[in-house]
Amino acid sequence: MMNTFKISHNSWHFKLIKWSELSPWTNFGDYATRLDIEMFYKYLPEDFCTYWKMFLFGILKILFHTALAVGIITLIGFTFFVSISTLINDPVSFFIGLGIITVPLGFLMFVAFLINYIDRTRGRNMKFKEDGLIVTRYKSFKEKYCPMVQYDEKIEEISKNFY
Repeated sequence: MMNTFKISHNSWHFKLIKWSELSPWTNFGDYATRLDIEMFYKYLPEDFCTYWKMFLFGILKILFHTALAVGIITLIGFTFFVSISTLINDPVSFFIGLGIITVPLGFLMFVAFLINYIDRTRGRNMKFKEDGLIVTRYKSFKEKYCPMVQYDEKIEEISKNFY
């Protein structure tokens, strides 16, 4: 039994995936180029299982970047307040503490840029189905099949412009 999952360009999950793939927030300030947009529409998933993976990856990407931003802001605030008091009382401890804070921050930034590099260099393969995103995922898991995806006319039209 092969059903199709219809995806509208106005659906929240499609917008979330598109935003997570093309937004400067999740791409370290890089605005989407024409090539990025072309690759996004050219390699839209054809089955629901791939679409679901892309959806989950988009959520994880957004959560990771949000946590990274909160962590950086927290470290900056912590560094500022602790640095002032330590610099006044013990300058040697100030530089040791600064190193202890800077090294993990540098490591987090390295991991973030590495994830961004891997994401931008890998090929994208995605796919879709109908009933609603969560219900379709549940049914496909339960019935052990992966439905095909059907995009609305606007997505198809945009996608055809890039072939």
